[in-house]
Amino acid sequence: MRMKSLDRRDVLKRMTGLMGGGLSASVASGILSGVGPAQAAAFALQTDKHTLKAADMAVLAELADRIIPDTDTPGARAAGVPAYIHLMVSEWYYDDERVRFIAGLKSIDQLSRDHTGKAFLQASEEDRHDLMVRMDRAAAGKSPADNFFLEIKQLTLIGYFTSQIGAEEELRYEAVPGPYEGCVPLSKIGRAWAT
Repeated sequence: MRMKSLDRRDVLKRMTGLMGGGLSASVASGILSGVGPAQAAAFALQTDKHTLKAADMAVLAELADRIIPDTDTPGARAAGVPAYIHLMVSEWYYDDERVRFIAGLKSIDQLSRDHTGKAFLQASEEDRHDLMVRMDRAAAGKSPADNFFLEIKQLTLIGYFTSQIGAEEELRYEAVPGPYEGCVPLSKIGRAWAT
């Protein structure tokens, strides 16, 4: 049985629950320090500081892009989410978190081989989708600290919605918001606010 794909509105509704699952100290520190996709672009040029290898980045980019794909607005890859996650893992994660993250990323290929006989990126579109649904179901009731797939989802959502694309094209952004209006129907404004 194929699971219904989430649209962006469903993601926004569920994001609150996912974020309530808890942020690691490293992720919270990065967010509070203002780390976002803009800083990740500069980090991408500093190859001596890179933690993830090209093959790891390819898997990471595919996972992020499947979590938030291109639709009528650009997806995770276009928003620079893979570079953001790489920056967080390389610069903000503690050593034990970094080791666990890299092991989790490598485990995606092993899971794919176990279920499809192929590495994740060589598996068919349908097999990759089914594997991600399987990982999502296995993550139910766990926290991102206890489940690699939830950690990837959490980092993808944070990276996306703190990017210019996420804030301006998916959410509504005003550099200087007007007066505070506590209860405004979503139908009046059309999208959730980034500011």
